[in-house]
Amino acid sequence: MTLGGSSVLVADEGLISLDASNGGIIGLGAVTLKADKGIEINDNFISAGMTTINSDVDGDGAGDFVIAELQELSTSGNKLEITANDLDLSGTLNSGKGSIKLLVSDVGAIGLGDTPSDLSITGAELQNITANELTIGRD
Repeated sequence: MTLGGSSVLVADEGLISLDASNGGIIGLGAVTLKADKGIEINDNFISAGMTTINSDVDGDGAGDFVIAELQELSTSGNKLEITANDLDLSGTLNSGKGSIKLLVSDVGAIGLGDTPSDLSITGAELQNITANELTIGRD
C-alpha cells in the first residue's frame, strides 16, 4: 500500500486499520492519520516525512494506538507524534535521528514501567522505541 506525498487519512467516529497484502505500507511524504476510535498498524510502515497520528481525536478515551507484533513504524529520521488514549507497542517505533512525541489524548494520567494508568507504557514497550529524543506528555 502506497500513500502519496502529504497524505491524510481520517475516520470520523471510526477506526483506521492499516493492512497491506504485500510490501508493507509506504508513505512517500508526510503522513497524518486521524480517528476517533483507534488506529491499528498491522504491517511494516515506512514514511518519508513527518508522521502525525491521533487515534482519539474526540478525546473521549476510546481511541488506542496499536502497532502489531513484529511490525515497525519507521519515519526515516523524521518526527513522529502519536496522540492516543493508550498504546499497544507490540511492534516497534523508529524515528532514527528524529524525535518521537507520545501524548495522552484525554485528561488521563501517564504510567511508565509497571505503573498502570490511562496511557501506560511498559518497560518492554519503551524498549521498542528508537529515537534521538523521546517526549511523553499530555496533548
